[in-house]
Amino acid sequence: MPVPLRRSFTYRVPDELRGTIAIGARLKVPFGKRIMTGYAVKLHTDLPVDIEFDESKIKHILEVSDDEPLITAEILKLTQWTAEYYATFSTGPNA
Repeated sequence: MPVPLRRSFTYRVPDELRGTIAIGARLKVPFGKRIMTGYAVKLHTDLPVDIEFDESKIKHILEVSDDEPLITAEILKLTQWTAEYYATFSTGPNA
């Protein structure tokens, strides 16, 4: 998402999108009162154990924007490394 953030967010995959999301896929997600574009950086079969809020408030992914992921695993790793040293994670894919 083109917002200066230093962490990722957890979203639910609705039944109709199961099996269509891959790491690096561009996604439309609700973020506050806006709809934003983000990237799938990790997929879970269960909720992460470190989740610190009411799981009923986890929002659903609205749409997968492309048939194939736009970001490869290598680019994602580079983006994450760059974010740790130079920029926020969300600005890396757009730089």
